[in-house]
Amino acid sequence: ICPLLTSLQRHSSCLADALHSHQQNLAPNCEPCSRKAMAGRVSLAYRDLVELTPSLIAELAKICKILDLTSNQVSDVLPLRDLPNLEELILDDNKITSHTKFPPLPRLQNLWVNRNQIDGLSLFIDKIETSCPSLIMLSMLNNEACPNYFNSGTPAQYQDYRYYVIARLPKLQILDATPVSPTERQEAQKKYGKLSSTTLSEASKRAADQQAQVKRRVERDAKAHERAEEQLLLE
Repeated sequence: ICPLLTSLQRHSSCLADALHSHQQNLAPNCEPCSRKAMAGRVSLAYRDLVELTPSLIAELAKICKILDLTSNQVSDVLPLRDLPNLEELILDDNKITSHTKFPPLPRLQNLWVNRNQIDGLSLFIDKIETSCPSLIMLSMLNNEACPNYFNSGTPAQYQDYRYYVIARLPKLQILDATPVSPTERQEAQKKYGKLSSTTLSEASKRAADQQAQVKRRVERDAKAHERAEEQLLLE
């Protein structure tokens, strides 16, 4: 019996140590800098974080290459501008929208934004194209802007979404866990051309100018009609 009790005590001690270690890893006030051995990977997932505070970013600045922020409440990612070595960013299940501004992240290659509140595809991709010039992997599943089986989108809608994103991000190699094929890239360029934020800005400006011209013409015609009515009354 004694050996059995000794074994059980040893097993219980190991479980207690494992639980203590797990609790430390999940503690809100843990020290990210203690994770230098993780090859630059820092996990702040499931912390119910609302903001990325300056003190937190300062701790991450020198060591963080991979940052996991899964399942928090983050909507502002501008503080990430102080992470110059960031190569991989996981923002799944947060409060990212089409209007979320991304800071310049010149080294970022992989970006996950699944299960967020992104509903305007072109608006969101505008920001990504400018802020993340080195991006080779993007995942946007479970967002309104990404029509697929998660949100009742049709296969045709999803393929069109892929063509658009691939055309806008020419370095992209993987979209939503599916590699971009040479044929798909060719089709994207045929359908959307080599789109850029500059091209779209110019197109938007031309459309706005045309609308302004139409508005001026309508106002001019209305004034001419008023003058004609006044002349009829005078006669």
